[in-house]
Amino acid sequence: MHRHKFDALLVSSPPNVRYFTGFDSQFWESPTRPWFVVVPLEGDPVAVIPEIGAPEMALTWMKDIRTWQAQPGQCGH
Repeated sequence: MHRHKFDALLVSSPPNVRYFTGFDSQFWESPTRPWFVVVPLEGDPVAVIPEIGAPEMALTWMKDIRTWQAQPGQCGH
């Protein structure tokens, strides 16, 4: 990251989120509820996930978990 002058990475694919957080779940099967992890150049990663996944993500080593409300069948606008 430093070599390419990236301040942070935004990852969203299940394998990448799993790599950085250790979180693995069937929640990935919902395309209307995307999951993101911001990996800063310095400091700990930040999970930005649907609130339904927060309790399970809290079981990982992640400390900064930010959620957004996602209702079943809801699409993003």
